[in-house]
Amino acid sequence: SRGAVCLDGSPAAYYMYRSSNSTRWVIHLQTTDAVCLGEGVSSCPLFAQSAFGSSRTWSCVLPELAAPVAEDVSLLVSSDARRNPEFVNDNRVFLRHCSGDLFTGQRR
Repeated sequence: SRGAVCLDGSPAAYYMYRSSNSTRWVIHLQTTDAVCLGEGVSSCPLFAQSAFGSSRTWSCVLPELAAPVAEDVSLLVSSDARRNPEFVNDNRVFLRHCSGDLFTGQRR
């Protein structure tokens, strides 16, 4: 088994900051409106070559405010206390989207 993989077969990945001062965790799952479903299936080969379909171009360290990471996501996982006063001292995980699929749910 290869485990979790991106659309192009490259390994899925996450960015994590572990805090020695907190037991709280902030886990952010990246979202995108670009998925390979229905009529969008024809775009999957191009999608697989982008940062939303491949981990091949991802940095080893989460870049602050770098595309395609949206600014609101960076605020949640930022190490800058001025930008992220609520969660800066907590354990933080950012899971990038690269599989081309879609998850939905309903709260009961």
